[in-house]
Amino acid sequence: MKQLNTIFKKSFVAFLVVLFGMTASFAQVVTVPAGCTVKVAGTGGSIALNQVGNGGVVAMPDNFAGGTFTVTTPGGYTLTGWSLRGDLSVTTTTNIPPTPPTQSAGAVSSLSIQSYNKFLRGSEGAAGTPASKLGKSKGTVSIGYNAGACSGYSLTFEVYKTYTTAPPIVGPACVQGGVPCTFSVDQVASDNAGDNIGFDQYYWTGMPPSVLNSTYYSADNSSITFTPIASGAFTIKCCLGRANPWDAGTSVNGTLGTTCVTKDIGDAPSEPTVGTTTTPLSTIMPLCAPTGSSATFTINYSSPNTCTWTAPNTGWIVGTPVLVSGNNYTVTIDTNGFNNPGVLTLTVGNAPCDPLTFQYQINRSFAAPVAISPVIAGTTCLFPGSSNNMFTISTSAAANPTTWTISPSGTGVTLAPSTPNSTVAVNVAAGATTGTYTLTARSTACTGNITYTFRVRPVTPTISGPACVVKGALTSQTYTCAATPGATYTWSFPSGWTASSFTTTTNSITVTPASTTATLNGTVIVTANGIVGCNSSASTTIGYSAAAPTGVVAGCFSVGVPGTNSVTFTNPLSGTYTATLIPTGGGSNYITGGVTFTSPNILTFNTNALAAGTYNLSITHNSGCGAAATSVTSVTVSANGAQLFTSFSAGNPDSYFVITPPPSATYQWFVNGSAVAGATANNFSLNGPVVSPGSVTVCVNVTSGGCTTRLCSSAGTHTQRVAQGSGPDSGDDDIKVYPNPNTGNFFIKIPGFNQKATASIYDVSGKEISRYDLQSGENNIKGEALAKGSYIIVLDIDGQKEAKKIIIK
Repeated sequence: MKQLNTIFKKSFVAFLVVLFGMTASFAQVVTVPAGCTVKVAGTGGSIALNQVGNGGVVAMPDNFAGGTFTVTTPGGYTLTGWSLRGDLSVTTTTNIPPTPPTQSAGAVSSLSIQSYNKFLRGSEGAAGTPASKLGKSKGTVSIGYNAGACSGYSLTFEVYKTYTTAPPIVGPACVQGGVPCTFSVDQVASDNAGDNIGFDQYYWTGMPPSVLNSTYYSADNSSITFTPIASGAFTIKCCLGRANPWDAGTSVNGTLGTTCVTKDIGDAPSEPTVGTTTTPLSTIMPLCAPTGSSATFTINYSSPNTCTWTAPNTGWIVGTPVLVSGNNYTVTIDTNGFNNPGVLTLTVGNAPCDPLTFQYQINRSFAAPVAISPVIAGTTCLFPGSSNNMFTISTSAAANPTTWTISPSGTGVTLAPSTPNSTVAVNVAAGATTGTYTLTARSTACTGNITYTFRVRPVTPTISGPACVVKGALTSQTYTCAATPGATYTWSFPSGWTASSFTTTTNSITVTPASTTATLNGTVIVTANGIVGCNSSASTTIGYSAAAPTGVVAGCFSVGVPGTNSVTFTNPLSGTYTATLIPTGGGSNYITGGVTFTSPNILTFNTNALAAGTYNLSITHNSGCGAAATSVTSVTVSANGAQLFTSFSAGNPDSYFVITPPPSATYQWFVNGSAVAGATANNFSLNGPVVSPGSVTVCVNVTSGGCTTRLCSSAGTHTQRVAQGSGPDSGDDDIKVYPNPNTGNFFIKIPGFNQKATASIYDVSGKEISRYDLQSGENNIKGEALAKGSYIIVLDIDGQKEAKKIIIK
């Protein structure tokens, strides 16, 4: 009705223009060719005569190939030209879309006009095809004229199209209740917006009841969107073109065929009612299935449609649905030993509708054999101050989003998330409370938990206290270590140290060092005790303060040869000792290398060859506690009392013998510094002219009690020794022993002397047999008691000694 009012107003205005603006006695009209129909006559027009006036409406087929429109012009009127818009063109046999149409003509009274597809859509087919030539959008025709002296007038009417074919409705084959849907047809009636002549019409009918305020149209009504209240089949219809069902289906000039298209819409499948025995299942409520080697779960559902279940990329086995009753089914899913989460996909079909797909997230509730384990095996005790102690759940369940917690909390043990979150880092603050902690992993969307128990060690204790004590002082000492909440402490001290208890609940202990007779082992150990052997220990070295050796007693020292010597003292302590042996008057240190203990209080060292004399023995103790302490002892080095005597005579071997040897003496003879094999008696013979024609030196090492004295003769040839005589000193030809050999009764002749002269007889072992005082001149020695054998007579005349060898037969 609104459109009719508009048309009426336009016609009335045109009438007034003609009535008051022109001098003509009647209005201009245009005779419409056969095939076209006047729908609204316009000013002066006639539907019966198929004439249209200004403001009228003409219906033209969309495939109209051309027909003559003739304008009737009253006297005094002159035409100025024709102007076409929209899907119209001056009839042409050469132009085809998309070539632009011819839309103007000169001042002619008749003009052949055709329907022309001014804007060729891709959906309308390729150029030159019949469909591409169908001009379905509206157009306008304007004829300009002058009325007498007045100019600039025009007669204009609209041309709407009737359709040989209509484009199909595009949209879903099925709709679902509560889900918006859109249907549309190709915008063939909406072209030429730039011509500013408006669009033709689209009429939609057959829609099902829709959600309130959910229906809306596109700007040209070629598309409709609505939300059906419920699923169900229906037929939607779209009628195109105002010239067909005139304004909502009523034709102005009676019944007129309608160009409409329809689309049958099916009942779309919908999500069935899904759940387990106790739990409803939906796309927004994940199901939790337990982990485990034989975990299964069953889905119940009800649907009249065809339902297909799959579990892609999970490794699970989906069973065949089992009909229970009516439309009620069950399906069992076997997780096949896999502990991963997954998605169940349900495809619901109802031909010809497109199938619907629904997905259900299935998470896993942790249960054995899924477990927490440390990344580094055996991590059951964590150290304070440690970080990134990594724990993880079983690899088979690692794909599950995991929530980690630690208890107790607030004690300095915290968690740091990791990626993926199937692992977690446990960080232990330096001051964390020792004790037992429970690490819990829960599948984030589920309730099943798995746990792992670990313990935090006490802080590694650092011992503070005196490192040096005076042995025997018996003064109490206090030792402390770093404290850890919740820990107890066990202490260990050297043997002999005492305390009221060596196990404490605090981090300090008071102890009394050992007595002077105890041996210090040098170590204090403290163990901070946690839970179930999760302990921390530390140790420190303690010692007695350095003490100068006391009661030093030196053993014998070797004379003339390098030797190993020892001293004893009464207060040996742990630590290190050094020693020097320097002549009293000064000089070099005779000790070579270091010193060692061969027993708890015997210090042994090596010396270079010593001469008899007095030495200062310095022994220094360094315990590692405080300054070193040194004692100095005067040591007298003396020979062991053995004496070397010789006997030389022309034509006889050179004889060497030792007298007055120390107890249990042993001997080794040397010629020119080389030991003579087998020469281990107290006497030695050297066949000078034969064995050693050159100069030789004969020495003997006399050893007793571990110490050696070296005795040596003067260097010389055999001839030189014979010329020198016998004894340790120069020989004297005035001294005679005869006869030799004898039976024990012999004479000793000596020259005069000043003070005293003696003769001592020694057997071959060096033992003195008898001693005689001598007078100057000849002395008769009656030694009938002497056994047969060789003897040495040592003559001491005013302190000058000479030896003679005799043989008793």
